[in-house]
Amino acid sequence: MLFIYPTETIYGIGGNGLDEDVIQKVQQIKGRDAGKPMLLLTDTWERVANLMLAPSPLHLALMEIELPLTILFEPTPKVPKQLCASGFVGIRKTTHPICLDLIQQMDAPLLSTSANFAGEPASGKFEDLNPELLKMVDKVLQDDRYSGGIASSVVKIKDNQIEMIREGAVSLTELQLMLRR
Repeated sequence: MLFIYPTETIYGIGGNGLDEDVIQKVQQIKGRDAGKPMLLLTDTWERVANLMLAPSPLHLALMEIELPLTILFEPTPKVPKQLCASGFVGIRKTTHPICLDLIQQMDAPLLSTSANFAGEPASGKFEDLNPELLKMVDKVLQDDRYSGGIASSVVKIKDNQIEMIREGAVSLTELQLMLRR
């Protein structure tokens, strides 16, 4: 089953993040290059513990931060290969009630990528979503109360340092300040 749903950042499209058919359908619908990674949303880090190889102490510290932050991890063989185009799997702990409900209903992490066709802008507002895209999924969930309209930041740990892959809702400076506390 495919959904369009709000997150605390932008609207996403996805479904069961461990289902290779769901991943392939999302790539096809979006017209997305199979080499572009997508991320997983989780309600708890315990749910995805078997998807990442031994997180470093810096990974663990970042996992404690309650901000829209996607962290790249070395994947275990349980992660569908399509999610690891970069050699890593991106995982973010969500706080959005709709995402949390979907994850708990599926009992699996939620595949997430922006709800748009390749080349179109991402949106934090339902009214800005492409109506043609809305017709291509099984269920559309709407709630603009929490979306910030800015995609999550994506970070990778390299040589025990944070490398900003995509700056979004959280800056590298903010992360570094939070880690010093």
